[in-house]
Amino acid sequence: MFDEWRLPAENYVTYARFSELMMFWGFVASDDQIQLLFIWMDRDQDGKLSFEDMKETIGLDVSPKEAVYFRQNVNNSKS
Repeated sequence: MFDEWRLPAENYVTYARFSELMMFWGFVASDDQIQLLFIWMDRDQDGKLSFEDMKETIGLDVSPKEAVYFRQNVNNSKS
């Protein structure tokens, strides 16, 4: 999923790219809601979504079959 979100020349996802993807996928959300989701996912708060950020926030909730790629001792569910 991370490889699909990021641009080929970058090893992270910017807010502009994230917002663009949310609109492209047809999510019905305000700009503020999209920004809050991005901030929540940006675990290290550096303004970019890295693979580590995504692993720590959504991890196995997205694809449980990917367990071999994610640490098992992380509580991934956030409501």
